[in-house]
Amino acid sequence: MAHVIIHDYNNAPYFISPHKLVGTSHNNHLSTCFSYFFYSFFFSYKNSMDNLNGRSLRRIINETDFIGVSGRLRFTGGLSRHSDIKVFQWINKSSELLGRFLPVVRSKSSKLNTGHSNFNKSLIKWLTWDGKQPVDDPEPGTNVCVLEGLAHLLNVECEAAIVVANILGFGVFAGCLVGFFFVFKRRYERKVEQTEERMRALGLLSSGTLLTLDEWEIPRERIVINRKLGEGAFGTVYGGEAFFDDKGWVAVAVKTLKVGSTVEEKLDFLSEAEMMKRFNHKNIVRLLGVCTRNEPVYTVMEFILYGDLKTYLLARRHLVYEKSREDSDEISGRRLTAIALDVAKALSYLAELKYVHRDVACRNCLVNSNRVAKLADFGMARPM
Repeated sequence: MAHVIIHDYNNAPYFISPHKLVGTSHNNHLSTCFSYFFYSFFFSYKNSMDNLNGRSLRRIINETDFIGVSGRLRFTGGLSRHSDIKVFQWINKSSELLGRFLPVVRSKSSKLNTGHSNFNKSLIKWLTWDGKQPVDDPEPGTNVCVLEGLAHLLNVECEAAIVVANILGFGVFAGCLVGFFFVFKRRYERKVEQTEERMRALGLLSSGTLLTLDEWEIPRERIVINRKLGEGAFGTVYGGEAFFDDKGWVAVAVKTLKVGSTVEEKLDFLSEAEMMKRFNHKNIVRLLGVCTRNEPVYTVMEFILYGDLKTYLLARRHLVYEKSREDSDEISGRRLTAIALDVAKALSYLAELKYVHRDVACRNCLVNSNRVAKLADFGMARPM
């Protein structure tokens, strides 16, 4: 173990070792200060030796130059080795060697200086239509045809090929326009034919100029609307009055069609009136007239005081548990049986005329002021 001799302020010698500090002074505080000096000196010495060894190792590695199993190995200022570069072309699931690049390394360093290329361009297989090398950046003055393939196919000059390509392009575009025109024209004609067939089936078209609903037409000024009753599938249902020559002013329900409705919606709306005009039964809501000359289109029917049967029953469900239920006759067993009988009579009448309602429900049965049930909403009715 090395010892270090130092002197204090009085020139008294001290012997310092890595493990302890021994001196002629009895001052413990001074001994502690010298121990700090020792450890600082010791770590400085250690770092200096590490740096010296590291530089020596790097110098030895940089000077390494030998022929090993994998080839020449050098580390001087660059890569460890420079190998030959082989160039292959992969085509049709096979590869073919086109050439190689042989690097040339300076004698005293491994930095790449230059190299020799041995490349056979004739072995390249170009994937062009003629198998020749494409020209991406032609030299000035060189004419390159943008449609060289088409010109070669037609065996014409480049200018003629461009003219042919333009004609074909405009021809395809014009053909697409004509095709779209005929497709939409056919769809429109088919739609018109279906509309005419539907109107003939409903009796809205005849050989003359008059519609079959003309005899039910009511002047619009004879109808007064004063309140809203509800919303329907095609529009709003209002309550009001209508004037008739033989009856005078009568309470009516007016069903309206929304303004701007399509032809199909108008046909569906008027089909109900076309059906209802054929029926005359005490248990079927009667049609009183229509207004079809201008929009909005109206169908005028008899007014039913209590509305639909569903609302009528729900509003009186609290009476089911009342003791006076049978006496009030609002929802007694006799009344419910009579309502069911009224609906059955209406369906029997339709069956006699060979019609089916197809939408029998409480919401489509109305109850008048005498609590007589009447079948309504014939939009889905069809002849059998």
